[in-house]
Amino acid sequence: MTLPVRTYAPKCRVVFYTDRHGRLDVTDRDLFSLTTRRSIGAATGMWEIQLTGRKIAGESFLTSLQPMDYVEISFARSPSQSGGLPIVMRGFVDNVSEQTSSGSRRVSVNGRDYGKLLLKFQIYYLDEINPTLSLIQQAGLEQRFEIPAGILTPTEFVRLVNQKIVGPNLSALRGNRAWIPDMQAAVSVPDRFAVNGMAVQPFTGSVWNLLTQFASKPWIECFMTDTPSGPCLVYRFAPLRSYGATDLSSYAPSVDVTSITAADVVSMSTGISDNEVYSYYFTYPQYNLLDRTDFKAAGIDLARNPYLDAEKLARYGFLPLELSTPLIPSLVPDSAGVAATKNDLELAAELNSWLIASNQSNHQFLNGSLTIKGGGGIQPGSYVQITDLDRFFYVAGASHAFSFEGGQLHTSLDVVRGSPMPRGGTRGF
Repeated sequence: MTLPVRTYAPKCRVVFYTDRHGRLDVTDRDLFSLTTRRSIGAATGMWEIQLTGRKIAGESFLTSLQPMDYVEISFARSPSQSGGLPIVMRGFVDNVSEQTSSGSRRVSVNGRDYGKLLLKFQIYYLDEINPTLSLIQQAGLEQRFEIPAGILTPTEFVRLVNQKIVGPNLSALRGNRAWIPDMQAAVSVPDRFAVNGMAVQPFTGSVWNLLTQFASKPWIECFMTDTPSGPCLVYRFAPLRSYGATDLSSYAPSVDVTSITAADVVSMSTGISDNEVYSYYFTYPQYNLLDRTDFKAAGIDLARNPYLDAEKLARYGFLPLELSTPLIPSLVPDSAGVAATKNDLELAAELNSWLIASNQSNHQFLNGSLTIKGGGGIQPGSYVQITDLDRFFYVAGASHAFSFEGGQLHTSLDVVRGSPMPRGGTRGF
């Protein structure tokens, strides 16, 4: 099949904010190429930039740019005349290197988005710093950061981590570099899927690992993105759709849907597989006095947890998907002395129903890759539909590559859950 190709005039801008030279816009004279990459579930997005060997105030970029310098990357395939270029990634420098060949010199700079900070900011208890810290570790989050050892809503948990841990660390990093913005957080998880702060009180490690303790896949997505107002941590119920593109849950937030046509497509490779087909589903609490087997027995009368798909069993065999989750927060018996309370069982059954609904058409979904011209606004966690091909995909990963010499912006997408476009209406599970 031959697809017509549409052309655009994309624009980009790269601005570093440095200790040595302040604001440093390298777009017009020094930029050869840039690439950004993000994917759902990854702790960080990544970027890489190729620059000329030109000197700034007598210094090359190799010495002008330093690790942890701040950068803003903007591009669009059809720039707005009034709004300018949207910032698609804010981040920090990791590495700067210089290459010389046949008398020409280039500088490579790479780094990561704000997810880098969530990996670098660590929770630790060292006697060398404060001899009393190790004494409070068992209630450490409450004692050091005022994160209670009790039941918290997901919104409260993420807000407290951002305010009490990320905020002070970011303030120390910023110093007098006022151009470094604060991190925002957008949480879209129902309060009923609560967080048990007691379970993580003695936690040590990165802030990212703390946050993802309760970002229970595949129900919850946790990733960094950039909005017009700043870098943002997204913590949400997964906005997945069924085959036929109807909503699986009212809990999930609305997400962007980008419409393109076959003329925008450079290449597409998709297919179907039975690699992720399941015939048996069971969801149970990660933190509960009942073990997995006893919890299963306690909930056997509740429909769909556990659930055996007889049709899939006959065709594909016994393929279990059994997942524990911290989204069911109970740790103690109820007043009647039964550890698996009715609430726990109902939450587990509800989550298992979503698990069934989101996976029952895996053998039909198209998965693969899609390359289009100039899709700078498409980010992981959104949808793209090819209107004249009747295709609707969830974007699991997005890589944007801009070449200054050719003025071309290509976007490569990792696409999953491909189905016919929605015909209207939604349904719950």
